[in-house]
Amino acid sequence: MKNIAKFTLLLIVFIGIASCEKAPTILFNDEITSFKLTNNASIHMNGDIVYEFDDERHQVVYTSDSKMYMVTNMEQTEFYSLTMTSTPRLYVTANVKVKSVGIDSVKPAVYTMEVIQKSDDKIWLWDEKSSVGFVLDLI
Repeated sequence: MKNIAKFTLLLIVFIGIASCEKAPTILFNDEITSFKLTNNASIHMNGDIVYEFDDERHQVVYTSDSKMYMVTNMEQTEFYSLTMTSTPRLYVTANVKVKSVGIDSVKPAVYTMEVIQKSDDKIWLWDEKSSVGFVLDLI
């Protein structure tokens, strides 16, 4: 009888701990794996990097809550910006409005993106439906 009570208590504790946090999305395909290994601010579409930040050619601007992020070239003839409905947090989904000027491969759109990886100075946003990803460099 005591063993059943101990087992039941352990089971309740395990279920309680397991339900506290959303489990991370398990991503195994090569496209997402290569995206998550990218360490430079960039835009990914269907497995390809279509735009990449270059320290000598670009500037990054973002708000303190990281809800707005923009990359522009020094001449300000091309840029892209992201505006998020919420502060990016790991495994949280948000609508992300994308605008661009002078970058043919990046069309204005609204994506439903999840923060699939985060470090102190980077955020990886991914829209599984459209296979679009953004690596944001928070310098």
